[in-house]
Amino acid sequence: MVATNWSSAYQPTEAPFLPLAVSRSTRDAEVRLTADGAVIRPVQVNGGVYSFVVPWNVRSVLLVSRFTTRTNLALPFATDGRHLGVRVTEISIRSDAGVLVIPADDPRLTGGWYDAEREGVTIWRWTDGAAQIPWTNVAGPAVVTIHCATLAEYPIADDIPMRYSGAPSAENLTLHWDGDAGPQRFLPKVIFNLAPPESSKSVRIQWCLGMYSSGSTWMFNAIRAVGNTLFPGKPHIGVYAESTDQLPPGWPESDRLIIKSHHTDATATALVSQHADRIWISVRDPRDAVASAMTYMLPDFASALEAVTRSALHAERFIRDPRSVLLRYEDGFIDDPTTLDRFASAFSRTLTPQDRDRLFQQTRRTAIEAMIQEFDPNETVDDGFPGHRVHMETQWHTHHLNRTGEVGRWRHTLDATQVKDIERRLGPWMERFGYHP
Repeated sequence: MVATNWSSAYQPTEAPFLPLAVSRSTRDAEVRLTADGAVIRPVQVNGGVYSFVVPWNVRSVLLVSRFTTRTNLALPFATDGRHLGVRVTEISIRSDAGVLVIPADDPRLTGGWYDAEREGVTIWRWTDGAAQIPWTNVAGPAVVTIHCATLAEYPIADDIPMRYSGAPSAENLTLHWDGDAGPQRFLPKVIFNLAPPESSKSVRIQWCLGMYSSGSTWMFNAIRAVGNTLFPGKPHIGVYAESTDQLPPGWPESDRLIIKSHHTDATATALVSQHADRIWISVRDPRDAVASAMTYMLPDFASALEAVTRSALHAERFIRDPRSVLLRYEDGFIDDPTTLDRFASAFSRTLTPQDRDRLFQQTRRTAIEAMIQEFDPNETVDDGFPGHRVHMETQWHTHHLNRTGEVGRWRHTLDATQVKDIERRLGPWMERFGYHP
């Protein structure tokens, strides 16, 4: 998938992003960790010392908090316009591998961290609200202790509550203790949200998070079309992003942004999930997803399995989030006109029967393929797949042509060994989503 680097490519002819008015503030920095996307709340707070328990088998941990800039609050030390989260002096990680102390001037503190600062013998670093914690030489579950100071006030944008990564929150995790051995494991409670969350206010930022070959590009474009129909003259910006540098400048303040992703890096995961008001998740039987990817897009089974596995596990992180709506490919959401009504509900609006019929016809396979064939070559780029190109605005690829959408393709496309490999990699995931191996 190809995405734009907005720092050089985005040159708006008019300002599509409206700044949020900040009329409230809070003293609560909402200091949290995210571990592979799961929110972890502190188990103890003592002054400026926050203690967290992180489960085993974690690959990525971020320190997340509210943040502010001089444009929001008159802070004399924020004149450079930085996004200031919390001021950290030390991090310690206690695990089966021992105790690891990370001072503020540790050179590994890079992603989400500002340069180290010093006053006398005290050294600190500011975070930008989502800072990566080095997570090497950690074995088993760990206790993370963070020494930090928070600001006197943090802004709260009206009607846009601060949100964190969308996997299990503390309420959806069960911590088991075994005497003095410490924390043993977390067991997530699985919650499926099949209906759009109720809301009396229109959402601003929507995240289309889909498995490969699950109808996510259709979902992304259909939501954009619904939004543009409900708000004529106010186009909804659509982007594909795997990292924050592929998002347009000022994107958290956008009031009409739709983001499409198959997977995102740790920083983008934390920040996009923090700001998203609605998360649309599309999934598909991974055996069919792999078969489709092999047929139309990727050159071999190994690369197709890797892409599908990665996107499936990423989507699974957010299925417990109350903002998430699950769309299963096999349920035929693409061919159901009421899917457009569900998208409209996210905008707190209702489509007229005429608009719904028109949009439904515009999103049929034949209409989409005709549109792809008419794309201006100057508006497409090489998408990284041999012989294929992508239209940057819609993310429709030339490999989307001549597809059939067949359910059960894997039965005559994959051999027995390939099926076993998929079920071995994604067996628990398949059970959870109703695709029994």
